[in-house]
Amino acid sequence: MNGKYLWPDFLKTGALVVTASAMILAAPGVAADTSGFYLGGGVGETQVDIDLDEVDDLDFDEDDFAWKAFAGYRTDLLPFFDLAGEIGYRDFGAPERSEVEYEATAVDAFALAILPLGPFEIFAKLGAVWYEQELRVVGFEAFEDDDTTVAWGVGVGARIFGFGARAEWERFEVDDVEEGELDEIEMVSVSAFWLF
Repeated sequence: MNGKYLWPDFLKTGALVVTASAMILAAPGVAADTSGFYLGGGVGETQVDIDLDEVDDLDFDEDDFAWKAFAGYRTDLLPFFDLAGEIGYRDFGAPERSEVEYEATAVDAFALAILPLGPFEIFAKLGAVWYEQELRVVGFEAFEDDDTTVAWGVGVGARIFGFGARAEWERFEVDDVEEGELDEIEMVSVSAFWLF
């Protein structure tokens, strides 16, 4: 199933989580000090688009369930922005279609710039990703690759005391696979984290 029809569902879910958190956060004093270490995890959807030139020009454009876990440190020393450093692990799932299957996992490190807006916050992130990928096509030898690349993303979130929720979109630039061209992997997700 094409991911462009499923992604709005994840974005709606993320918006509901963040909005519900924000309604609670409206109480005075709920959004406490934002500095400290945090741990979190999330689920979402991966979108992969590969142009398989050597397989009768088959266009592989599929999605699958994905998950991630992360840890970081956040500081509110700047007057208007918070900064954070974050490391994580993610499994992009295994998008497949008839005779084609793709799998990828990654370890990542991001720097985040966060703009608090009362109970809400918006953020942008930029980092590096160490990934492993494998492409299997019936009738062809499996292709495996690992490398380091650039990734970035944007998102929105909300916090209640030490608990937070966020919805985000991320893009990962990866090398071309042997049987075709793979420009990027995209992931949308909803996450929860605990700041302590």
